[in-house]
Amino acid sequence: MPSPKPRIRIRFGCLTALIAGAGLFLLCLNGYRAVISSMPDRAGKIRLSGLASEVRVTRDGFSVPAIDASSRRDLFLALGYVTAQDRLFQMELSRRTAAGRLSEWLGPEAAALDSLMRKIGLADAARHAARSLSPESAEILDAYAAGVNASAGPGGSRVPVEFRFMDASFEPWTAADCISVLRLFAWQADSRWLVEPVRQALSPGMKPDRGGKIPAELRDRLLAILDAAVRKPEPAGLTPDPFTGTFGLAVSGPRSYSGRPLLIFVANSAVQIPSPWYQAVLRCPDFEASGFTVPGYPLVLAGHNGSTAWAFSASGEKRSPWRPVSWDESANPVLKRDTLTVLNAADIPIETGRTPSGPLVCRIPAKPGTAGGMTGMVLEWAGLEPDDETAVLLNMNRSATAAEFLAKSARLRLPGFSWIAADTQGGAGISGAVRPASNRQEGTVWITAGDFRCDGILDRAIPADSRSLPRFSRLSAVWPDSQPVSISDCRRLLADAVSVRSSHLVRLALPALTGLQRSDSAEAAGLRLLSAWDGGTRTGSPAAALAETFLDRLCSNLIQDGSAPSAAGLAVRIPSLRLDMLQDSLTKPGAAKTHAEAVRKSFADAVSAMKEKQGADPEAWNWGSVHELRFDHPLGGRWPFRGFFRTDPFPMGGSQTTVESWPHRPGGPQFHIVSGPSARFIIDLSDFDRSVSCLSTGQSGQVMDLHYRDQMNLFTAGGFRQDLWDRDKIERSGGSVLRMEP
Repeated sequence: MPSPKPRIRIRFGCLTALIAGAGLFLLCLNGYRAVISSMPDRAGKIRLSGLASEVRVTRDGFSVPAIDASSRRDLFLALGYVTAQDRLFQMELSRRTAAGRLSEWLGPEAAALDSLMRKIGLADAARHAARSLSPESAEILDAYAAGVNASAGPGGSRVPVEFRFMDASFEPWTAADCISVLRLFAWQADSRWLVEPVRQALSPGMKPDRGGKIPAELRDRLLAILDAAVRKPEPAGLTPDPFTGTFGLAVSGPRSYSGRPLLIFVANSAVQIPSPWYQAVLRCPDFEASGFTVPGYPLVLAGHNGSTAWAFSASGEKRSPWRPVSWDESANPVLKRDTLTVLNAADIPIETGRTPSGPLVCRIPAKPGTAGGMTGMVLEWAGLEPDDETAVLLNMNRSATAAEFLAKSARLRLPGFSWIAADTQGGAGISGAVRPASNRQEGTVWITAGDFRCDGILDRAIPADSRSLPRFSRLSAVWPDSQPVSISDCRRLLADAVSVRSSHLVRLALPALTGLQRSDSAEAAGLRLLSAWDGGTRTGSPAAALAETFLDRLCSNLIQDGSAPSAAGLAVRIPSLRLDMLQDSLTKPGAAKTHAEAVRKSFADAVSAMKEKQGADPEAWNWGSVHELRFDHPLGGRWPFRGFFRTDPFPMGGSQTTVESWPHRPGGPQFHIVSGPSARFIIDLSDFDRSVSCLSTGQSGQVMDLHYRDQMNLFTAGGFRQDLWDRDKIERSGGSVLRMEP
């Protein structure tokens, strides 16, 4: 009689497979429901607690919401709701960054940033500011926070999938969180805290150290933040970024094709997905505005209101925010013990301190054998002072003219911004931390993004004394002085990928390479490429690929520094300072003879690296193949997110010194882009419906949403979407309509 065991085993195996399959199906179904439950409401009707009357939300084909409400409170309640449905996880990361609580989610790699943010006390300053808001400011921020909390659902039941994967609960949003997000944005836009100590130490005769050294504890903190800023993919986009260069440009009416001004805005940031900007059109009886908001904060930082358009440049103030201090018993700082909770690691004890001048970021013991006791470095930053910036920004958003906007902007104490405004009457101007060097008639503009800086009038001609500035000189090439400027001209300028500065540095180095016999055919061909290079950095350019690799190698060979405490050891990590140091090295008296060997070695190294990367034929080399853009989610490199949120790489032209600015991480020949434009707009004040804009990724931060990356291909190709303002045109644009009812 045959044994029944094989059949039993087969049945048992089938049953096990069936149970496992059912479990996997239920797991997938549960995950699908978790994703779907947090997807934005875009059509139909919903009930939203706290509304006084119905609110209408019309979204266009790119899911940009136009919100119509009958009161200001209803307007910002609805904005908080729709923003959180699209960007709640991004908002939570911003809140945690400001509070120094990233380590709870990201583990030890975020501890250095958390420690710095706890010492600075950004979130504490925001909570203090929230206690003294004007009635209008409190109404707006409380309404926005209520909308955010309603979007998360009862008990956080509708939070995005990242919360569930992190097994994290949602903490209710508050007005103080709105303020901390705005102040974090200002902190990220102002790189003085990172760059100035290094720049000062590099300059002989400047404090804090003539020998080019930075106090060890401060150096270690700056190095840790630099590590976080350039390391991808985590924590992508969360660190204050020293490589950004946000700029605005106003073209006054006489220089414009229509006789009315044009306003250009390019917001640069660390590369990330979703974009750090959220776009919306806002309307109620006493408030109208359209443009970019920071997710987590309700007012428009760059946009227009139907009569006035505005943008900003993250220009930075002249003075350094760091101040060495020493104290006796009467000036001793208030010290407090704190603890960082770190995922999958032991808690980290830290010490915070406050002085009358600001937070104590590091303590520096006196050198052995010297008089005096403990000293330290204090951060004097205006963004930590008590202020009601919401009241100021609200009045700026309501301005009827550019002159009114600029007058109101002078009351904003957040540091590092130059505000640019233009109006339908033809006015244009600037106010802010950095002012034009000379007094000129109305129409003065300011452009700032690294070396992209000028104080000229764009009404009839570009001042000759500004043409020598590298990126600004591209204006005269792209916009001939005799021709009026159109939106097409503005688009062409923003896509310009000629690096005046890089080509200048190559020309400085070329004398050391010419006249030498080259036995290597690739080196001979490479030298011809460099000699003929005009600075163009389009994706297919072989000369750009070699030139940027050569400059990278040359920078490393000329500015080698093995001494960890030195300023040079930090400076080589900051792209703008690397180029400053390289230019200084190449222009010193006798540099051609002194550095000839380093130039030749760098060229040979660059050719060798390109051959290894892209083959032996220099004519086949390609800048876009080594200069790649990948949009990284802050959790994109972590299990189980690895590969799920990340995008495929885009080959990109441009560089850190072109108008189309794409700074890359040093250490080629594979140059991964670390920052660049995250949003662009061109506002036409003759007809706002002719205006155009584009986000780098999409409106939504929900990975399964159709609008998670629907602007990405358009943006990377230099394209734009129409930015409608007229209510009827928005209604007819073919989007969806959501009615929110009390």
